[in-house]
Amino acid sequence: MKSSYFKDGLVKVGLIIFFIFSISLIFSTLCLSEEPLPILVVERDVPQVFNHTAIVNHTAYVVNLSDTACKVTLESIIPENMYRKSKSYPRFGKDAQLDMPMYYPSQVEIKNFNVLGEPEIEKKIDEVSYIWRDISIQAHQAAIIYFDNYLGKANMFHAPDGFKISGLSVITDYRASMIDENVAQLSLNYTIKNISNQKIEFLQFELFFPDTIMNVGENGKNIRLFDVAKYCLSSGVQIQPWIIKDGFGNMAQGNSIFIQWKTLDPGEEHQFFAVFTGTKKYDKGEIYPLLIINCRMDGTKLLQPTTIESKKNISIGRFYYTQYSTAIPDSKLFKFEKEKIKVVAAKEVQKPTFATFLPEEVPSGPVIPPAIQKEEKAIPQTLLH
Repeated sequence: MKSSYFKDGLVKVGLIIFFIFSISLIFSTLCLSEEPLPILVVERDVPQVFNHTAIVNHTAYVVNLSDTACKVTLESIIPENMYRKSKSYPRFGKDAQLDMPMYYPSQVEIKNFNVLGEPEIEKKIDEVSYIWRDISIQAHQAAIIYFDNYLGKANMFHAPDGFKISGLSVITDYRASMIDENVAQLSLNYTIKNISNQKIEFLQFELFFPDTIMNVGENGKNIRLFDVAKYCLSSGVQIQPWIIKDGFGNMAQGNSIFIQWKTLDPGEEHQFFAVFTGTKKYDKGEIYPLLIINCRMDGTKLLQPTTIESKKNISIGRFYYTQYSTAIPDSKLFKFEKEKIKVVAAKEVQKPTFATFLPEEVPSGPVIPPAIQKEEKAIPQTLLH
Protein backbone atom coordinates (compact mmCIF):
# COMPACT_ATOMS: atom_id res chain seq x y z
CA MET A 1 0.00 0.00 0.00
CA LYS A 2 2.74 2.38 0.95
CA SER A 3 4.54 1.46 -2.28
CA SER A 4 1.43 2.43 -4.31
CA TYR A 5 1.14 5.78 -2.53
CA PHE A 6 4.84 6.33 -3.11
CA LYS A 7 4.52 5.61 -6.84
CA ASP A 8 1.46 7.87 -7.13
CA GLY A 9 3.41 10.63 -5.36
CA LEU A 10 6.30 10.29 -7.76
CA VAL A 11 3.92 10.51 -10.71
CA LYS A 12 2.30 13.66 -9.32
CA VAL A 13 5.72 15.26 -8.64
CA GLY A 14 6.82 14.33 -12.15
CA LEU A 15 3.68 15.90 -13.63
CA ILE A 16 4.25 19.08 -11.62
CA ILE A 17 7.89 19.30 -12.73
CA PHE A 18 6.88 18.66 -16.33
CA PHE A 19 4.19 21.36 -16.10
CA ILE A 20 6.62 23.90 -14.62
CA PHE A 21 9.24 23.03 -17.23
CA SER A 22 6.69 23.39 -20.05
CA ILE A 23 5.52 26.80 -18.78
CA SER A 24 9.14 27.97 -18.45
CA LEU A 25 9.93 26.76 -21.96
CA ILE A 26 6.88 28.49 -23.41
CA PHE A 27 7.74 31.71 -21.53
CA SER A 28 11.36 31.58 -22.69
CA THR A 29 10.26 30.97 -26.27
CA LEU A 30 7.89 33.92 -26.13
CA CYS A 31 10.64 36.14 -24.71
CA LEU A 32 13.13 35.05 -27.33
CA SER A 33 10.61 35.60 -30.09
CA GLU A 34 10.10 39.23 -29.03
CA GLU A 35 11.71 41.81 -31.28
CA PRO A 36 14.78 43.32 -29.57
CA LEU A 37 14.46 46.93 -28.48
CA PRO A 38 16.61 49.12 -30.78
CA ILE A 39 19.18 51.28 -28.98
CA LEU A 40 21.40 53.78 -30.81
CA VAL A 41 24.70 54.86 -29.24
CA VAL A 42 26.45 57.91 -30.72
CA GLU A 43 29.82 58.68 -29.13
CA ARG A 44 32.20 61.56 -29.65
CA ASP A 45 35.64 62.39 -28.30
CA VAL A 46 36.99 65.95 -28.32
CA PRO A 47 40.69 66.22 -27.43
CA GLN A 48 41.72 69.53 -25.88
CA VAL A 49 44.88 70.98 -24.36
CA PHE A 50 45.04 73.03 -21.14
CA ASN A 51 48.26 74.02 -19.39
CA HIS A 52 50.26 71.60 -21.56
CA THR A 53 48.00 68.71 -20.58
CA ALA A 54 45.82 66.89 -23.09
CA ILE A 55 42.27 66.19 -21.94
CA VAL A 56 39.58 64.24 -23.78
CA ASN A 57 35.96 65.33 -23.51
CA HIS A 58 33.72 62.31 -24.05
CA THR A 59 30.04 62.45 -24.96
CA ALA A 60 27.73 59.45 -25.36
CA TYR A 61 24.09 59.65 -26.47
CA VAL A 62 22.25 56.43 -25.59
CA VAL A 63 18.97 56.69 -27.49
CA ASN A 64 15.99 54.40 -26.98
CA LEU A 65 14.45 54.13 -30.46
CA SER A 66 11.65 51.80 -29.35
CA ASP A 67 8.12 52.53 -28.13
CA THR A 68 8.87 50.91 -24.75
CA ALA A 69 10.83 52.19 -21.76
CA CYS A 70 14.10 50.43 -21.09
CA LYS A 71 16.38 50.23 -18.04
CA VAL A 72 20.12 49.94 -18.69
CA THR A 73 23.48 50.02 -16.91
CA LEU A 74 26.18 52.00 -18.72
CA GLU A 75 29.93 51.64 -18.27
CA SER A 76 32.92 53.57 -19.62
CA ILE A 77 36.26 51.85 -19.16
CA ILE A 78 39.38 53.99 -18.72
CA PRO A 79 42.93 52.57 -18.86
CA GLU A 80 44.68 52.89 -15.51
CA ASN A 81 47.34 55.27 -16.90
CA MET A 82 44.57 57.68 -18.01
CA TYR A 83 42.90 57.89 -14.62
CA ARG A 84 44.38 60.94 -12.92
CA LYS A 85 42.86 63.57 -10.68
CA SER A 86 43.23 67.36 -10.78
CA LYS A 87 41.00 70.41 -10.50
CA SER A 88 40.16 70.02 -14.18
CA TYR A 89 39.52 66.27 -14.46
CA PRO A 90 37.78 63.99 -14.21
CA ARG A 91 34.54 66.01 -14.41
CA PHE A 92 31.08 64.67 -15.16
CA GLY A 93 27.62 65.72 -16.26
CA LYS A 94 26.81 69.33 -17.08
CA ASP A 95 30.18 70.44 -15.68
CA ALA A 96 31.79 68.67 -18.65
CA GLN A 97 29.24 69.66 -21.31
CA LEU A 98 30.70 71.46 -24.33
CA ASP A 99 28.87 74.13 -26.27
CA MET A 100 29.28 72.07 -29.42
CA PRO A 101 26.45 70.32 -31.32
CA MET A 102 26.35 66.53 -31.36
CA TYR A 103 25.73 64.93 -34.74
CA TYR A 104 23.40 61.98 -35.23
CA PRO A 105 21.13 60.78 -38.07
CA SER A 106 18.43 63.30 -38.94
CA GLN A 107 15.90 60.45 -39.03
CA VAL A 108 16.35 59.95 -35.28
CA GLU A 109 13.91 61.91 -33.16
CA ILE A 110 14.88 62.53 -29.55
CA LYS A 111 11.85 63.83 -27.66
CA ASN A 112 13.67 64.40 -24.39
CA PHE A 113 16.94 63.56 -22.67
CA ASN A 114 18.48 63.05 -19.26
CA VAL A 115 22.03 64.24 -18.57
CA LEU A 116 23.64 61.77 -16.18
CA GLY A 117 25.65 63.01 -13.22
CA GLU A 118 28.63 61.48 -11.44
CA PRO A 119 29.04 57.72 -11.86
CA GLU A 120 30.22 55.05 -9.50
CA ILE A 121 33.99 54.74 -9.89
CA GLU A 122 35.25 51.17 -9.69
CA LYS A 123 38.99 50.53 -9.72
CA LYS A 124 40.25 47.27 -11.17
CA ILE A 125 43.72 45.80 -11.78
CA ASP A 126 44.69 47.75 -14.90
CA GLU A 127 41.63 49.91 -15.57
CA VAL A 128 39.00 52.11 -13.98
CA SER A 129 35.27 51.95 -14.73
CA TYR A 130 32.77 54.77 -14.67
CA ILE A 131 29.39 53.08 -14.07
CA TRP A 132 25.86 54.51 -14.26
CA ARG A 133 23.51 51.82 -12.92
CA ASP A 134 19.82 51.17 -13.61
CA ILE A 135 19.22 54.16 -15.85
CA SER A 136 15.66 54.30 -17.14
CA ILE A 137 15.32 55.59 -20.71
CA GLN A 138 11.80 56.31 -21.87
CA ALA A 139 10.64 55.62 -25.44
CA HIS A 140 12.30 57.90 -28.01
CA GLN A 141 14.38 59.58 -25.33
CA ALA A 142 18.09 59.56 -24.54
CA ALA A 143 20.47 59.28 -21.62
CA ILE A 144 23.54 61.46 -22.12
CA ILE A 145 27.00 60.98 -20.62
CA TYR A 146 29.50 63.83 -20.49
CA PHE A 147 32.93 63.60 -18.90
CA ASP A 148 36.40 65.14 -19.10
CA ASN A 149 39.32 62.79 -18.62
CA TYR A 150 43.10 62.96 -18.67
CA LEU A 151 44.53 61.96 -22.06
CA GLY A 152 48.26 62.67 -21.84
CA LYS A 153 50.85 65.43 -22.19
CA ALA A 154 50.32 68.04 -24.88
CA ASN A 155 53.42 66.86 -26.72
CA MET A 156 51.66 63.55 -27.43
CA PHE A 157 50.59 65.25 -30.68
CA HIS A 158 54.18 66.19 -31.59
CA ALA A 159 56.17 64.28 -34.20
CA PRO A 160 59.85 64.67 -35.18
CA ASP A 161 58.81 66.58 -38.31
CA GLY A 162 55.79 68.42 -36.90
CA PHE A 163 52.52 66.94 -35.67
CA LYS A 164 50.55 63.73 -35.85
CA ILE A 165 46.93 64.14 -34.80
CA SER A 166 45.15 60.77 -35.18
CA GLY A 167 44.96 60.30 -38.96
CA LEU A 168 46.22 63.79 -39.78
CA SER A 169 49.91 64.48 -40.42
CA VAL A 170 51.26 68.04 -40.38
CA ILE A 171 54.89 68.45 -41.48
CA THR A 172 56.41 71.79 -40.55
CA ASP A 173 59.49 73.46 -42.04
CA TYR A 174 60.39 76.72 -40.28
CA ARG A 175 63.27 78.99 -41.31
CA ALA A 176 64.66 82.28 -40.02
CA SER A 177 67.18 84.54 -41.75
CA MET A 178 68.54 88.04 -41.22
CA ILE A 179 68.28 90.02 -44.47
CA ASP A 180 69.56 93.33 -43.07
CA GLU A 181 70.53 94.81 -39.72
CA ASN A 182 67.67 93.89 -37.38
CA VAL A 183 65.47 92.95 -40.35
CA ALA A 184 64.49 89.30 -40.44
CA GLN A 185 62.42 86.97 -42.57
CA LEU A 186 60.54 84.15 -40.84
CA SER A 187 59.20 81.40 -43.12
CA LEU A 188 56.58 78.83 -42.12
CA ASN A 189 56.03 75.96 -44.58
CA TYR A 190 53.44 73.20 -44.13
CA THR A 191 52.48 69.89 -45.66
CA ILE A 192 49.18 68.53 -44.39
CA LYS A 193 48.13 64.96 -45.27
CA ASN A 194 45.38 62.49 -44.43
CA ILE A 195 47.33 59.35 -43.48
CA SER A 196 44.23 57.39 -42.39
CA ASN A 197 41.84 55.27 -44.43
CA GLN A 198 38.90 57.49 -43.46
CA LYS A 199 37.75 60.79 -44.89
CA ILE A 200 38.45 63.85 -42.73
CA GLU A 201 35.63 66.40 -42.79
CA PHE A 202 35.42 70.15 -42.20
CA LEU A 203 39.14 70.57 -41.74
CA GLN A 204 40.42 73.97 -40.68
CA PHE A 205 44.11 74.46 -40.04
CA GLU A 206 45.04 77.55 -38.11
CA LEU A 207 48.29 78.87 -36.72
CA PHE A 208 48.58 81.75 -34.30
CA PHE A 209 51.89 83.55 -34.89
CA PRO A 210 52.48 85.86 -31.89
CA ASP A 211 54.68 88.93 -32.18
CA THR A 212 53.83 90.72 -28.90
CA ILE A 213 53.79 89.14 -25.44
CA MET A 214 51.28 90.92 -23.21
CA ASN A 215 51.66 92.10 -19.60
CA VAL A 216 55.16 90.72 -19.05
CA GLY A 217 57.27 93.88 -19.22
CA GLU A 218 57.99 96.44 -16.52
CA ASN A 219 54.77 97.62 -14.86
CA GLY A 220 52.81 95.07 -16.86
CA LYS A 221 53.69 96.50 -20.27
CA ASN A 222 53.55 94.53 -23.50
CA ILE A 223 56.80 93.40 -25.15
CA ARG A 224 56.84 93.52 -28.94
CA LEU A 225 59.45 91.04 -30.13
CA PHE A 226 58.89 91.35 -33.86
CA ASP A 227 57.36 94.20 -35.83
CA VAL A 228 55.80 92.67 -38.96
CA ALA A 229 56.20 95.01 -41.95
CA LYS A 230 54.83 92.71 -44.63
CA TYR A 231 53.79 89.13 -45.23
CA CYS A 232 53.39 86.73 -48.15
CA LEU A 233 50.83 83.90 -48.17
CA SER A 234 50.26 80.98 -50.50
CA SER A 235 46.95 80.67 -52.35
CA GLY A 236 44.00 79.88 -50.11
CA VAL A 237 45.64 81.04 -46.87
CA GLN A 238 43.90 83.88 -45.03
CA ILE A 239 45.18 86.11 -42.24
CA GLN A 240 43.80 88.34 -39.54
CA PRO A 241 44.99 89.92 -36.26
CA TRP A 242 44.20 87.96 -33.12
CA ILE A 243 44.77 87.94 -29.37
CA ILE A 244 45.07 84.56 -27.66
CA LYS A 245 47.60 82.64 -25.57
CA ASP A 246 50.84 81.61 -27.23
CA GLY A 247 52.45 78.18 -26.95
CA PHE A 248 53.74 78.98 -23.46
CA GLY A 249 50.32 80.03 -22.21
CA ASN A 250 51.06 83.79 -22.14
CA MET A 251 48.49 86.19 -23.56
CA ALA A 252 49.85 87.49 -26.85
CA GLN A 253 48.99 89.59 -29.89
CA GLY A 254 49.82 88.54 -33.39
CA ASN A 255 48.41 87.18 -36.61
CA SER A 256 46.30 84.11 -37.22
CA ILE A 257 46.75 82.34 -40.54
CA PHE A 258 44.18 79.76 -41.57
CA ILE A 259 43.09 77.59 -44.46
CA GLN A 260 40.24 75.11 -44.72
CA TRP A 261 38.88 72.20 -46.72
CA LYS A 262 35.42 70.63 -46.67
CA THR A 263 36.92 67.15 -46.95
CA LEU A 264 40.36 65.55 -47.05
CA ASP A 265 40.30 62.10 -48.62
CA PRO A 266 42.68 59.29 -47.58
CA GLY A 267 46.15 60.02 -48.99
CA GLU A 268 45.23 63.58 -49.99
CA GLU A 269 47.80 66.24 -49.11
CA HIS A 270 48.27 69.99 -49.49
CA GLN A 271 51.23 72.34 -49.15
CA PHE A 272 51.07 75.99 -48.15
CA PHE A 273 53.20 78.69 -46.54
CA ALA A 274 53.36 82.06 -44.80
CA VAL A 275 56.39 84.38 -44.78
CA PHE A 276 56.70 87.29 -42.35
CA THR A 277 59.25 90.07 -42.85
CA GLY A 278 59.86 92.64 -40.15
CA THR A 279 62.09 94.23 -37.55
CA LYS A 280 63.69 92.24 -34.76
CA LYS A 281 63.05 94.39 -31.66
CA TYR A 282 64.71 92.34 -28.90
CA ASP A 283 67.90 90.32 -28.52
CA LYS A 284 66.20 87.75 -26.34
CA GLY A 285 62.78 86.11 -26.23
CA GLU A 286 60.76 83.48 -28.04
CA ILE A 287 57.96 83.45 -30.57
CA TYR A 288 56.05 80.25 -29.74
CA PRO A 289 53.24 79.58 -32.25
CA LEU A 290 50.02 77.82 -31.34
CA LEU A 291 48.45 75.32 -33.74
CA ILE A 292 44.66 75.04 -33.79
CA ILE A 293 43.02 72.13 -35.58
CA ASN A 294 39.27 71.90 -36.21
CA CYS A 295 37.98 68.81 -38.00
CA ARG A 296 35.79 65.74 -37.74
CA MET A 297 37.07 62.25 -38.39
CA ASP A 298 35.84 58.70 -37.98
CA GLY A 299 39.25 57.46 -36.92
CA THR A 300 41.01 55.60 -34.17
CA LYS A 301 38.95 55.57 -30.98
CA LEU A 302 40.50 57.49 -28.12
CA LEU A 303 38.37 55.69 -25.52
CA GLN A 304 36.64 52.33 -25.45
CA PRO A 305 32.99 52.26 -26.54
CA THR A 306 30.41 52.56 -23.76
CA THR A 307 29.13 49.13 -22.73
CA ILE A 308 25.39 48.64 -22.20
CA GLU A 309 23.64 45.95 -20.16
CA SER A 310 19.90 45.42 -19.83
CA LYS A 311 17.58 42.69 -18.64
CA LYS A 312 15.55 43.27 -21.79
CA ASN A 313 16.49 41.97 -25.20
CA ILE A 314 18.15 44.94 -26.92
CA SER A 315 19.80 45.53 -30.28
CA ILE A 316 22.59 48.15 -30.29
CA GLY A 317 23.60 50.32 -33.25
CA ARG A 318 26.76 52.41 -32.87
CA PHE A 319 28.50 55.38 -34.38
CA TYR A 320 31.71 57.01 -33.15
CA TYR A 321 33.59 60.08 -34.30
CA THR A 322 36.35 62.38 -33.10
CA GLN A 323 35.83 66.12 -33.22
CA TYR A 324 39.01 68.12 -33.03
CA SER A 325 38.71 71.68 -31.79
CA THR A 326 42.12 71.58 -30.31
CA ALA A 327 44.83 74.17 -29.59
CA ILE A 328 48.29 72.58 -29.45
CA PRO A 329 51.58 74.34 -28.62
CA ASP A 330 53.87 74.07 -31.63
CA SER A 331 56.68 71.51 -31.66
CA LYS A 332 59.09 74.27 -32.75
CA LEU A 333 59.62 77.93 -31.90
CA PHE A 334 61.65 80.96 -32.96
CA LYS A 335 64.36 81.87 -30.42
CA PHE A 336 65.73 85.44 -30.50
CA GLU A 337 69.44 85.95 -29.83
CA LYS A 338 71.77 88.94 -30.11
CA GLU A 339 72.42 88.90 -33.85
CA LYS A 340 70.11 86.17 -35.10
CA ILE A 341 66.88 84.23 -34.76
CA LYS A 342 67.03 80.44 -34.53
CA VAL A 343 64.42 77.73 -35.05
CA VAL A 344 64.64 75.25 -32.17
CA ALA A 345 62.60 72.34 -30.87
CA ALA A 346 60.15 73.51 -28.23
CA LYS A 347 61.42 70.88 -25.79
CA GLU A 348 64.83 72.64 -25.76
CA VAL A 349 63.32 75.75 -24.11
CA GLN A 350 62.48 74.79 -20.56
CA LYS A 351 61.38 78.27 -19.49
CA PRO A 352 60.34 81.28 -21.58
CA THR A 353 62.37 84.47 -21.33
CA PHE A 354 59.20 86.47 -20.69
CA ALA A 355 56.40 84.78 -18.80
CA THR A 356 53.28 85.39 -16.76
CA PHE A 357 52.51 82.70 -14.24
CA LEU A 358 48.82 81.97 -14.29
CA PRO A 359 46.79 79.79 -11.90
CA GLU A 360 45.63 76.38 -13.08
CA GLU A 361 42.84 76.79 -15.56
CA VAL A 362 39.58 74.91 -15.80
CA PRO A 363 38.57 73.87 -19.34
CA SER A 364 35.88 76.18 -20.61
CA GLY A 365 35.07 74.75 -24.01
CA PRO A 366 36.68 74.47 -27.43
CA VAL A 367 38.73 77.12 -29.16
CA ILE A 368 36.55 79.25 -31.42
CA PRO A 369 38.51 80.02 -34.60
CA PRO A 370 38.20 83.27 -36.57
CA ALA A 371 36.54 81.43 -39.45
CA ILE A 372 33.66 79.15 -38.49
CA GLN A 373 32.98 76.09 -40.59
CA LYS A 374 29.42 75.48 -41.75
CA GLU A 375 28.80 71.86 -40.83
CA GLU A 376 26.10 69.42 -41.81
CA LYS A 377 23.10 69.14 -39.51
CA ALA A 378 23.52 65.41 -39.04
CA ILE A 379 25.72 62.45 -39.76
CA PRO A 380 24.44 60.71 -42.91
CA GLN A 381 22.62 57.43 -42.22
CA THR A 382 25.17 55.64 -44.43
CA LEU A 383 27.89 56.36 -41.86
CA LEU A 384 26.20 54.30 -39.16
CA HIS A 385 27.89 50.97 -38.52
